[in-house]
Amino acid sequence: MNACASQGKSREGSQKSLHRRGQIWVSYVLFTLLAVSVLVIILRAGTPIADKLKDKVVFSKAEESIIGLDSSVSDVATESLGSQRVVPLDVPAGKVVIADDAITYQLESKAALVSPGSTIDRGSMTIAADALVRASKNGSSLILHNDVLLANITLIGNSSAWQDINASQLISYLQYGNDRLENISIGLGLAGSEAGTGYTELLQSGTALGAATVLARINASTVDYELTFRLKGSGDFLELQARNIVVK
Repeated sequence: MNACASQGKSREGSQKSLHRRGQIWVSYVLFTLLAVSVLVIILRAGTPIADKLKDKVVFSKAEESIIGLDSSVSDVATESLGSQRVVPLDVPAGKVVIADDAITYQLESKAALVSPGSTIDRGSMTIAADALVRASKNGSSLILHNDVLLANITLIGNSSAWQDINASQLISYLQYGNDRLENISIGLGLAGSEAGTGYTELLQSGTALGAATVLARINASTVDYELTFRLKGSGDFLELQARNIVVK
């Protein structure tokens, strides 16, 4: 109203202006309410689209809540002995597990909240899709494990200490429940490509991973190349890829 008066418009003009603005505002409110009503109807219908939208909202709330919790933990850690906080954890769905010095939130959803098999690091928080993979070093073995498959890959040397290596002997075994597969031969199909010098390395380690990979670096007499062994959280097979191949 002040803006209309300062512009020197007539009372009638001001009323028309206000009337127009009122119409626009009311129309906007009606549009917003209509959109919300439609959304509620869709959610009540329980369609796949509605479930995905609902899961995204739930996931966002849980993410914000965990970020707030992490911030409070950091604050307390920098304060004097005896400092404490009461932090609400708003998680409307899913499961929260506190173990191994970590807080894990799990939500089963068909919505593409994160790209399948990917892992996103946000400070001290990690977001992963199908976070069912566990990867570790155990003696002379590198272990990739999800709820379906366990892959035991031989640990050989390291990037600064290459040792004798044979591509056909890298996979010690694959285990599906009680079934174990051994003597798994792999290679490039090139003469002299299996044996040489090199090393194997676990690229990701830990629990609740979206995927984990073992890298094998092989320098054979006829070719220099890398092999990657990758296990995804929802995978029932081990992905094998040859890359950076240089024929001598």
